[in-house]
Formats: sequence, structure tokens, C-alpha cells
Amino acid sequence: MWSIGYVTLFIVLLLVLSAIVRVTYEPTASLFHPVYFSTVLFCSINSLIANWELSLWWYREKAEKLYDGYKKKLKRGELPSPMFLFTEASLSEVLGYEYWANVWGTYALMDTSYIRAGSFGYNIDVGNGWTTLLPALAMIWVASGGPFSSFASPRLMGFLLGLSMWQQLYGTLIYFLQYVNNKRWEEHGTKVSHMVGLVGGSNFIWIVGPGLCLWACWQMVATDSIQVFL
Repeated sequence: MWSIGYVTLFIVLLLVLSAIVRVTYEPTASLFHPVYFSTVLFCSINSLIANWELSLWWYREKAEKLYDGYKKKLKRGELPSPMFLFTEASLSEVLGYEYWANVWGTYALMDTSYIRAGSFGYNIDVGNGWTTLLPALAMIWVASGGPFSSFASPRLMGFLLGLSMWQQLYGTLIYFLQYVNNKRWEEHGTKVSHMVGLVGGSNFIWIVGPGLCLWACWQMVATDSIQVFL
């Protein structure tokens, strides 16, 4: 199967599990409520990306070797064709972190900071990998209507999850600032289409998604309920 097929299955699996929780604990709530569905979709994607970011921590050197190999065989401004997401991979490969170094070896052609351990881009993503996976899964549980433990409340969860969403939103904004400030596109001659579609488009998700979730978290704090998802 192509790698993108496994990616799709992972996201769909989280959406289905969320729907099961919702039907179980909030049977009258719509599965297509816009705030609920958008929140769960973003957090499902974020759970996937957090794992990719952990792969960068463990396999940065492999990503750097992949990048060096691409630089030798690709013309300036080119990206691998087909992209690794559209190549065959086994289940055992995609279940391991090493395989996903391909993400960063490819993305480094548009921003070399991802193979440099001292850069902001590398550290903000690795940091997000370690700190946002569990909050993303918790946000899915809360938005789905899952019950709270005895020591938690919607207000407390809204506050804690809001901190994670603000971290992601602010980190993305600063990432864009350093990308432009350092003219990251110049080293490999990134095409405008790649810059807008891949760099801008992929990171824009981490402005809209955390922004929506941050607003939803504020509603939880203000009302001490999960009514915003119902």
C-alpha cells in the first residue's frame, strides 16, 4: 500500500473511535457538528504529525542523509517524484519511527532547518512531538463527550488543553517568521508553488486548527461544560 493509504487509515481510525465514544456517551449529539468534527479531525491529524515529529528526534541523522542524497541527484528547486507518500511501504515500515524520517529528508529541501539540531524549526517540531500527542488525544476524548475523571472538570480541561493549543499556534507563527526572516527557500531554490502549497499550506493548518481549538477551550472554561461540541 502507498504510505498515504496508511496515513488515511490512521486518521479514519481515530475518527471512528471518536464517533463510537460520542454515540456511547452523547447519543443525541450530531456526528457532524462543525466544532466537534473540525476539532477531532485536526487533533487526529495532529496526533499523526506528533509521531512524525518524534521520528525527527530519533532519526534526524537519517533525514540528513536522505536530504544529502536528494541534493546530489535533484536539480535546484526540484522535489522527489513521486513523493514518498505515494510510494509503496509495508505495514512493519510505517509502524516504526525510522520510516518517517522520509518526511523530514524531503521537507528539508524546502527548509534545511529541519536537519539542523540547533535550529528553531527542528526544536519547535521535536518539542511539539513530545508535548502535544497526549493533549491531542485528550482533546479528541473531551470533544467526543467522553466522561471526566473525578479530579477533572470541563473548566480545568479547557484551561490545560488551551495551553497546548496556544503553544502550537504561537509556535507556528514564529516558525513562519523565522522562515521568512532567514529566507529558507533560497538554499535549494524552492519554487513558489512548493512554498505556498507545501510550506504555507501545511503550516496554515496549525494556525486554523489550534485557533479553533483554543476558542473551544475558552468556551469550556467560560461555561464549565462541553456544550460547544454539542
